[in-house]
Amino acid sequence: MALLIRSIRNESATPIVLRIPGFDPTSAITLLPGVTVDLLPLITLDEFQALQAQLASLVAAGELSTQATVNSSDLVGTVDAATLLPAVAATVNALAVSADVTNAVLFTPTVTGMYSVSVYAVCTASATGGDVGPSLLVGWTDESGFNQNYVATPLGANATLISYATFPVWDIATNPIVYTLSGGAYSTLRYDLHFVVEHI
Repeated sequence: MALLIRSIRNESATPIVLRIPGFDPTSAITLLPGVTVDLLPLITLDEFQALQAQLASLVAAGELSTQATVNSSDLVGTVDAATLLPAVAATVNALAVSADVTNAVLFTPTVTGMYSVSVYAVCTASATGGDVGPSLLVGWTDESGFNQNYVATPLGANATLISYATFPVWDIATNPIVYTLSGGAYSTLRYDLHFVVEHI
């Protein structure tokens, strides 16, 4: 049984690029200064094990620090690539929403990459004549800048209507994935909003 390095922190003043020996040379994990990352949700079990010698060398040099380890025996027969991904990064439940919201944070990634956002919205209280259903937008930041995806909101009575969506986003580290509810009028109208962000 051996202890394997699972979670690491960049202790240097510059980004560290980890390339996994024996695997796709164009694939890499870039770790910004001061950032901590759990490797298991990001790479396959084979890649995780192949990376260990490089990690140990960087820890010995003081460029990385070990934040968490895992026993190799705990991985055999119980963990494989299919069970490692996707990894739930955040779950947010906003209940009885009765006002617009601007850029409420769902999750702030520490690693640039592909994330999946799932949204489930339900109208929990009937609308009156003056109520207006809001627009629900999920936003993120990629290399082109800030982007948003529109998610339809139901306008009905007492959980008789729902809307849902799941979609991928490419988000740059330290830029939050957010949601905005805008343009609504809520004299009696209420919503429950459920979000799950996964690293895929």
